Amino acid sequence: MNKNLLLILSWLLFPAALYSQDTLTVLQYNLLNYGNFTSYCPENENNPSLKDGYIKTIVNYIKPDIFTVVEMAQWQKYHNEVLDNCLNVDGVTKYKRGVIANTAGSSLVNMLYYNGDKLALKRVKVLQNSVRDIDLFQLYYRNDALLSGDTIWVNCIVAHLKAGTGYYNELDRETMVQNALSTLRNQYTPANYLIMGDFNLYGSYEGAWKKLTTAFAPDWAFHDPIDRVGDWSNNSSFTDVHSQSTHTDGGCFSSGGGDDRFDFILATSPIIDGSEKVKYIPGSYRTIGQDGLHFNRSLLDNPMNTTVPSEVLLSLYNNSDHMPVSLKLKVSTITGIAQNNVVSDFEVEQHHDGPIIAKFSLASPQSVVAECLSIDGRVIDRKVVEPQQSIISVELARFHKAPGVVIVRIIPNNGSPVSKKVIVGF
Repeated sequence: MNKNLLLILSWLLFPAALYSQDTLTVLQYNLLNYGNFTSYCPENENNPSLKDGYIKTIVNYIKPDIFTVVEMAQWQKYHNEVLDNCLNVDGVTKYKRGVIANTAGSSLVNMLYYNGDKLALKRVKVLQNSVRDIDLFQLYYRNDALLSGDTIWVNCIVAHLKAGTGYYNELDRETMVQNALSTLRNQYTPANYLIMGDFNLYGSYEGAWKKLTTAFAPDWAFHDPIDRVGDWSNNSSFTDVHSQSTHTDGGCFSSGGGDDRFDFILATSPIIDGSEKVKYIPGSYRTIGQDGLHFNRSLLDNPMNTTVPSEVLLSLYNNSDHMPVSLKLKVSTITGIAQNNVVSDFEVEQHHDGPIIAKFSLASPQSVVAECLSIDGRVIDRKVVEPQQSIISVELARFHKAPGVVIVRIIPNNGSPVSKKVIVGF
């Protein structure tokens, strides 16, 4: 039986670790019927090819690592156009996108794009599908801590709540939120979660807001990073956070000028306090293009808006009747490497159509945990070994699938863990 030594990389983990920080920029944007053509907003007035140039300008200015959007057509063609024409352009190749979910059968769907150099997408889950889907995109941060099973998650919930005033529209928004929170409460554990999108809320008195922030599921309370609650609609006290409308005229665009706070990014407590290695950076929340001086005016009206470059301002005006909202997150990561004085001669073998075998030596006999982990930190196999000799051989999981990457980790009782990344399956 042939043996293949599959050692590819070896990373020594936690002991005497050094900590570093990275920043993730998050951007949420209503793209205004991107690829969805209606009687009041036909293709010649809302051409995706023209919008691509506007979105590209905005994205190049913000440089988001996470870019969530609502009001996109359900067709894959348009989701790929944003990826290929707005994000991965001018030599940039790092952006990827999620999968399209549309269990509600709506003409408008959500999407998430992300920086593949920093993040990976684990899964997409529909939390509810009344009126429109509310989607959960589960991202994890790509760094060496994955090798120890220390996965840093950034979970993004994207929602486009029912539009309109009046009791029944408010009730639809509340029902959508309640359905999504029920799924979270029943199937997930509170952690690093953002919920973002166009909520179409007129004030914090609405039931949807109350359920999001406290009343329905306290463990799943989402916080407004800027703590600007109140009656937002047509209220000059909130002109600095109004995100709709960019226009005073109509057509495809909602008219009336800036007078509503419809667009949000909210965060759970672990992101606000940084307890799970991802923390909101205070003061980083922005409504892009909002200068607080254009209440009931368009973005292009006097006084001149100087919060963004002129080409970005024109792109915001021409692309959508919503302004995007953005914030920054600080990610704390372990990057240091230290020598291990307990485990040595660590090698990993895989026999053809057989198990992974971890071989190593110990400076002294002691209890050891041997683990095989998926690249995102899930435990595939774990064994506790009580060796009576200093040289140990442990059989772990078998793999018969196409080639993939797993982590083999050895954790001595009185020493520092060591890990190796290996390719399995052949």
